[in-house]
Amino acid sequence: WEKAFNLANGLKQERKGLMTQIMEATGLEKGGIYRHFRTKDEIAYASFDYYASMINTRLLEEVVKKENAVSKLITVIKTFQEIITSPNFTGGCPILNTTVETDDKDPVFCGKVQDVVNSWQQLITETVNNGIKSGQIQPTVDPDALFSVIISTMEGSVMLSKLYNDPKYINYSVNHLINYLEGSIRQ
Repeated sequence: WEKAFNLANGLKQERKGLMTQIMEATGLEKGGIYRHFRTKDEIAYASFDYYASMINTRLLEEVVKKENAVSKLITVIKTFQEIITSPNFTGGCPILNTTVETDDKDPVFCGKVQDVVNSWQQLITETVNNGIKSGQIQPTVDPDALFSVIISTMEGSVMLSKLYNDPKYINYSVNHLINYLEGSIRQ
């Protein structure tokens, strides 16, 4: 199913011709696909869930390896960069794509995206709060504001990198955020 999920992500949730392309990519007949999924929307949801799980699992695996709060935040940023620039994500960030493509048209997708972003918010704000409590992060840092800056900067840089087919934009953002974390919030 990974081929189908890769294809669905690369199509940025476009439904037109999706079944034919999935059949070609997987070698399955339409009946074989619909044995697992009742509708095209279920395929798109499964694709999103697959990629969201892949991103979140990787983020958590890398973050738990770090002990210092600022190092954990830097790891979130670098890991996100590595994931999004990997060959598995040729269509861009599935979270960003789904947000833009569905807007408020599909409440199921909106809920799925919000769940993922809420998990990122929890990871970042808990890391900041723990860092403040342990004296690793300045007490004046607003955890929610920092979450917003990190995610907005990273997702915006993904968009620019895809638009211009140039990873320099995500690299600029990563370097800027790391310098900010090291120079402005570390206690």
